[in-house]
Order: sequence, then C-alpha cells, then structure tokens
Amino acid sequence: MPEPVVLAVLLAPASFGIVALLAAAEPGLRPRRVQRASTIAALLGPIVAAGAGLATLQRGLLESPTLGIAGLGLSIRLDALSTIMFGMIALLAVAIVRYSNTYLDGDPRQGVFLGRLAATIASVELLVLSGNLGLLVLAWIATSLSLHGLLLFYPDRWQAVLAARKKFLSARLGDLLLIAAAALLYGRFGTGNLEGIFIGMREVVAPAGSSMPSDSRRSAWRWPRR
Repeated sequence: MPEPVVLAVLLAPASFGIVALLAAAEPGLRPRRVQRASTIAALLGPIVAAGAGLATLQRGLLESPTLGIAGLGLSIRLDALSTIMFGMIALLAVAIVRYSNTYLDGDPRQGVFLGRLAATIASVELLVLSGNLGLLVLAWIATSLSLHGLLLFYPDRWQAVLAARKKFLSARLGDLLLIAAAALLYGRFGTGNLEGIFIGMREVVAPAGSSMPSDSRRSAWRWPRR
C-alpha cells in the first residue's frame, strides 16, 4: 500500500493539469474559471510541498509502487533533494501565475497562455518527483514540448519563432540522448527504479575503492551524503 503522502503530492501537478484542460475550453480573453483555477493550483503547491518535506524529514525516503512492466514505468520518489526542488518550483509557480494573470489581462489569448503555463509547471513538478526512468523521460519530454508552446505564444514574432526552432532541434537531440542513457542504465541494472539504480551504482563503485585505507574510504564517502 503506497504511503498517503506520496499519493497526496500528486495533487500539485494534477491541479495544474486540470487548469490546462480548462484552458482548452476557455482559451480567450479574461478566462475567469482558468484564472481562479490557476491561482488555487499555485497556492496548493507550497502547501503540498511543505507536507512532503515534513514527511521526508520524519520518515526519510518515500516511494510509490511502480506502475509499469519489468521495473520500468511510473513512480514517485520523495527524498531531501526532490522535496527541496519541488518546493522551489511551487514557490516560483505562485509568483509566475500571479504575474501572468495580471500582465496578460486584456490579451485575447490569455487562456491559451495560462493553459500552456499550467502544463509546463505540471511537467516540471513531475520531473523532479520522478522515481523511475520511465516517468523521468516522459516528464522531461513533456516539459520541453510545453516550453516550446510558450515560446511560440506570439507566432508573428519571427525572432521568437527562430529561437523556438533552434531550441526544438537541440531539445529533440537531448531527448534522444536521455532515452539512450536511460536504456543503458536499465540494461545495466535491470530496473528503472532510481533508488535501485543508485544502490547498484554504489555497489559498482565500492570495489574500485576497496584498496584505499578504511579511514580514506570513510572520508571519500562522507561528503556526497551531506
């Protein structure tokens, strides 16, 4: 049975996903439902992040079961690093959503922008919460595509279009390299679970340092654990 806090943390990206869906139905000028929903989603993020951080502080690493096949699929991971990154993204989302609601007031496609922004935030949150290579790769690609949509929000600005095209090509190359790296890791360790990969990497590295004196080995491993 998954820890309730691990499932509860999904409320943050899910709420922004709902905003993106609402924006598809209300893409125009002053989309009140989208604005209210985006504000609620943004305020929910720091609350969820604070709860996740407290749970991680008390209980250490938390993971959800993997939804997938042969150890590769979708799972959520909460540790010190992921909760800190998640909290930073949640706080930034509050500022960005608030600014966007004000700055774009009167724009005929305000709903479109808020929807693309919500999709980007949801993707980034899932990226830092990924506990498996499968979700990591999918969230990375979704983040890139969502950012591409934001870059092309004003398609009549040729400078933005040119920059978006260059970014699109480099991003697809990055996607291929990430997929190749994920495939190599999965082939080497036989799992997509990030904790399993970290443990496997420590077991691979440890014999290489077995010739060092015990005091040197303890000193070498002490810093990365901070």
